Amino acid sequence: SDDTNNGNGSQIVGGTNPSHQAVTSLLLKLANSENEPLIRADISWSLITSCDSLASLYPGNEMQDPQGARLLQGILRMDPPLEAVEIVLNTFPMSCLDMDGFFAACQFAHPTTSRRVKHDGNKKLHPLLLNARKASEDGKIDNVTAGLLKRGSFTDNSIDDDGYDSDDSDVGEVVKLVMHRTICARKLNNIAWGMLAFLGDARFSPSHAKLLLVHNPEALTDSRHGAFGVSPLDRMASGCFIHGDMKAWAEKLRLALRAASFVRLTREQSAINRQHDGDNEEDDDREIILPNGFFGSNSQFLRTVNSVLSFSAAAAANTTTSAPPRILSLQSFYPYHELIRLIISPTFGGTKFGELGFLNTLEACTNSDPNAFLRPDNEGNLPIHIALGSECNTSLGVKGERRLIR
Repeated sequence: SDDTNNGNGSQIVGGTNPSHQAVTSLLLKLANSENEPLIRADISWSLITSCDSLASLYPGNEMQDPQGARLLQGILRMDPPLEAVEIVLNTFPMSCLDMDGFFAACQFAHPTTSRRVKHDGNKKLHPLLLNARKASEDGKIDNVTAGLLKRGSFTDNSIDDDGYDSDDSDVGEVVKLVMHRTICARKLNNIAWGMLAFLGDARFSPSHAKLLLVHNPEALTDSRHGAFGVSPLDRMASGCFIHGDMKAWAEKLRLALRAASFVRLTREQSAINRQHDGDNEEDDDREIILPNGFFGSNSQFLRTVNSVLSFSAAAAANTTTSAPPRILSLQSFYPYHELIRLIISPTFGGTKFGELGFLNTLEACTNSDPNAFLRPDNEGNLPIHIALGSECNTSLGVKGERRLIR
């Protein structure tokens, strides 16, 4: 028969070529894999990787999946090889427009299934911009897309190095590929990046969080990238959305605080430099990026202080009478001081989800790190001193402030 069952009882024409019928049958099974799980060992991935007409063999309209999103998610659930995912994304570049594909990749794509394919250091242009480049050369492209194309925003970094040193062995190439394509698809469709809004989701591991944070750290504190006008970092610190393993969640919070601290310090230093140079113009539009290897094990940028430093040792270390120029690569990072500084900020938006939810955040931190709030900074101050040394101008209210100090 030339027909193939779509798993829902109806028949879909798959063509007269037996090999084409086999490809169509496999694609339909993969698209339905959430309802009818497959055995990965039984999947002939070569049917997909050797196919040069995937779009014509997948009946997307009949499956109510014209963009291929259902197909992509079904394939990702089967821990596919990198080549198969790349072919599907090239064929259906809008299949990863929403976050579901990225969620599926983070959950099911094993890092050792496939390895990155090098291309002699050359980065390939994202498929969505292949026509845009030609249009740009012909002078037939809008200014927004032209600007993004000029900045190289859609270079397909997933095909080559990611631009930073990573020691995250539990992040596979499939996840990186899907993440890059999702970012590109959303930008091209003028959708707010928004991928950090669910940083605390249990489907994201700490290594996945690093990958996301590297690409847009400024989005952490931008309310346009979060739900209900609350920034992703404020949402996470609210304590109302703690999912999955508490230690993993707390680690992601520390990573987010570290990235946000770098952004804050960089902006402060830029303001100081402008003032020193007599430049009164704002440069908020300048993009801040994390340095290469920021999250690497040997990174010197905002190093986390994990040891319990005695007050006398802290006092001895703080012997300078005048503050030297700030060098971010020599700064120490105290995550729980940063957390308290965030919570007591008058602009903290986490209280929109619950007035005392932040107490859950503090509890999660102490459960994952018993000495979390017992480490002084290099001036001998504990995290609680951040709150005690500030004006009562928070969004917590009197009751919330008392509970925080307690």
